[in-house]
Amino acid sequence: IACSLLFINIIDILIGGDAHYVQNHIFSAMIIIPFIASSLALFDFNCYPARVFVGDTFTYSAGVTFAAVTKEAYVIRGGIFGHFSKSLLLFFIPQLVNFLISLPQLFGLVLVLVIDFQSTIDHVLLDRINPETGLLQPSVISDDEKSRYYNHINFTLINVFLKWFGPMSEKTLTRCLLILQVACSCLAVVIRYQLGSLF
Repeated sequence: IACSLLFINIIDILIGGDAHYVQNHIFSAMIIIPFIASSLALFDFNCYPARVFVGDTFTYSAGVTFAAVTKEAYVIRGGIFGHFSKSLLLFFIPQLVNFLISLPQLFGLVLVLVIDFQSTIDHVLLDRINPETGLLQPSVISDDEKSRYYNHINFTLINVFLKWFGPMSEKTLTRCLLILQVACSCLAVVIRYQLGSLF
């Protein structure tokens, strides 16, 4: 996503416009380049097999960076609600799909999570590793055969991905999800520059 934001900044700098517009994109690029550098260092440690866990600290700082970059590029066009924020939203298509997929479980199956919180939380967000094959498989809401949710997968994009394409190694799953993110980012760039005038 950060590389896509940098790409948009470079394109908009090359396209040009008034001095303030170009200056804001230069400033936005100056913020995003160090973020990309630090993210690449983290990516090295987070590649399979991961040696670190990207927790809330990185997630929050990434969100603040994206919001600041988006806001700076269009200060004269309404701040964070400018056109650049629409592009940023397009880059988050997989994350938005994940949110939409998880809504039924978040609102409709809340009681399942409350009843057996600890055992559920251990595998709600995580996939299960099949000890025989060593491959990830979708986590399920309940292992109890008496439950009406027995063997139903948890509603996340990762679990849906594993359900559709079958069990796979963590390395393969990560690569597939990164390819999905890159494809969605490319789609977002096409929408911004080819269909942006429609919005």
